[in-house]
Amino acid sequence: ETYIATGDPFDKAGAYAIQHEGFHPVEQISGSYTNVVGLPLETLSRMLVELQLPDLPFRIPIEEFLQLSQQADLPSELIEGVIGGVVDTRGANTVLHQRVVGGALSAIHQIADSGKLLPSPVDVILDDQNILQPDVLWISDARKGIITETSLRGAPDLVVEVLSPLTALHDKGVKFRLYEQHGVREYWIVDPAAQYVEVWCRVGEKFVLLGVYGVSNKFTSVALGKDVPVVTIFADHSLGA
Repeated sequence: ETYIATGDPFDKAGAYAIQHEGFHPVEQISGSYTNVVGLPLETLSRMLVELQLPDLPFRIPIEEFLQLSQQADLPSELIEGVIGGVVDTRGANTVLHQRVVGGALSAIHQIADSGKLLPSPVDVILDDQNILQPDVLWISDARKGIITETSLRGAPDLVVEVLSPLTALHDKGVKFRLYEQHGVREYWIVDPAAQYVEVWCRVGEKFVLLGVYGVSNKFTSVALGKDVPVVTIFADHSLGA
């Protein structure tokens, strides 16, 4: 009733308003965001790609997408070069999410004595069909050549993704696969609610699970060559501040 009283739902159909910051009736989404909002673009695009149709009109050249994203309020990631692969992360940045992102950034900053540490949003252009924006990334001195004025042209050494209801499936699914495929050395998947970190390290051409660590644990980062006390990632949230 409170939401209806705002008048916001009267010019919308279905669950379209869920993408607005002030929309509170829905606490989380399970499954495809685009399916909840309307047309299931991810499923549709995957089916069309499987048909191997040439020059499909929903494909976006990567430079065109970058230009459009600077001119309009577009989703921040492009996956597999198709409209259906666009991941809308605008609703993912809750206070809890951002506090844990800050914790991960701080944890790496405390132990990284070289390289370049960056928080989102930074465009990571993996190839001509994929642009991702990890929550936190670190590039070693040996790979600083991938850094340009506007983006990274290649995979960082270390990537951190903090899960949210809108992005968890992508972080553990298609983004995991893309990070693995394009040479990320280490991938942290951080669950802010359950307070654990999955640490995946590159062995050959594949990610191998180093372990799953709670706040009482520490692990040795292969990319950084240092021990990481997990409590430092969740310190701000654990204090309840």
